[in-house]
Formats: sequence, C-alpha cells, structure tokens
Amino acid sequence: GFTSKALECPGSEPYSQASLLFSNGTLASKSQFGLAASGGGTEVKGSMTLAKFNELKLGQTSAEVEAITGPCEKTSETNIGGQESFTLTCYGADGLSNAFLLISNDTLDSKNQFGLT
Repeated sequence: GFTSKALECPGSEPYSQASLLFSNGTLASKSQFGLAASGGGTEVKGSMTLAKFNELKLGQTSAEVEAITGPCEKTSETNIGGQESFTLTCYGADGLSNAFLLISNDTLDSKNQFGLT
C-alpha cells in the first residue's frame, strides 16, 4: 500500500540538478545542487567562516542560526510523517569551502564544514 517515485531533473548549468521524492503521490522531499547559479552563470560565493561555524551550537533555532551565518542556500526540504527538516549550505568567500547544516523542526541538529578558514 506504499508507493514512491523519485525524479532527477538536470539544471541548465553543468552538474546542477533537482531531485524530487514523492510518497503516495505527495512531494515528500526535494533537494538541489547548483540551481542558484543557473541562468546567470554567477559563481556561488558567501560569507561563511570557521569563526561563524564555531559559533553555531546544536539546539539553536533556525533564526539564531541564520543570524550567525548570513545568507545560505537551502539545498533540501523534507516532510515525512509530520517531521519537517531542511538543509542549508553556507559558502565561504572562495565559493568552494562550505558549512552544511541540518535543521529539523526548527532546531539545528547537525553541522559539518569543509575548508572554512
């Protein structure tokens, strides 16, 4: 009695795409990579730093997190069984370093970083 369907939708820029997951005909999860730069060819650059990353504490609200990080890219959203979550990718000034943050039910649940200085 349970059906699922996944769609992979390529973007207009190299390596960009959207992924959609349907559960019993309802969109349950969506994620994307590189779509923010689509159309304009603008590189993704941000203001995330290691100091900002270290200020983030598990249990903070999404508003508290975004007050520290500044603008980030929402890279996925999920709502399964009433549990809502989303991920934020916050880029460093070089456009390559980043922090990956998981927010579940408005609370920072997980944080990872790559190459932040």
